[in-house]
Amino acid sequence: MKTETYLHRLSRMAHWLLSPGEATEVIDDYTELLSTKNRSDTDLYRDFGTPYHAVRLVCPLKPYLHWLAVFIALTFLLLFPVIWVAGSFSLTSDVSFVMTIQLAAAEILLLWWFRKYGGKQKFSYAIPIILGIIMIIGFCEAGFLWYLQKIILSAAQTQSCFWIGSTVHISLKIIVIVCGILGIYGLINARLHDRRWCAVYIVSFTLTALCITVLQILTSMNLEPEIIRIWSNTFLFLEGRILAIGLIGTVVALC
Repeated sequence: MKTETYLHRLSRMAHWLLSPGEATEVIDDYTELLSTKNRSDTDLYRDFGTPYHAVRLVCPLKPYLHWLAVFIALTFLLLFPVIWVAGSFSLTSDVSFVMTIQLAAAEILLLWWFRKYGGKQKFSYAIPIILGIIMIIGFCEAGFLWYLQKIILSAAQTQSCFWIGSTVHISLKIIVIVCGILGIYGLINARLHDRRWCAVYIVSFTLTALCITVLQILTSMNLEPEIIRIWSNTFLFLEGRILAIGLIGTVVALC
């Protein structure tokens, strides 16, 4: 292992285990220490151990445990609905309310923690790119649902909508799983690099909540045209509530 590779891994480990200020100090100290002479792999491991052990020697345990608890809580809040949908469990009538509460709780915890303990580095253009991809997926799915509503209204009398429902369910489940992966990716990068990566987590969670709300409505609705029109109004209210919470959290995260 070259010294540069060792320092790179040590840097990532320092940012994961320590606060931004402490991580910078540790990285600077090890950079200065390792620049004094070239070391072989054997020397590096003999003198400092693995990058993880090198950082753990100077890592206070209590602050790290606090961060670990926050990370587990945020991961659970995002992945619980993902696992629920992927496992094809039934969705209760109040799932949209539960998703709204989970999204709000995750945003509050996320923004509080990273505003207090997170740091900013050079802005990464990967953030708007990923945000754009997630939003494009959301807009495409919204257009798809609008189109399918028209088809359902025209096909409701014949009850020939099985393929429509199957297509919607599969696409929504895929989106939920992808959003879960992107959300955790954003959370990890918010710790390792820049707290503005929190926006990726929030947008992913928002789209997850929207998709699950749609799934809940679709699995409980009547296919009579009048019922579908009432469902549309209910859908707009529920989705608007989730979108508002997600938009506010995203703006705050990017500031």
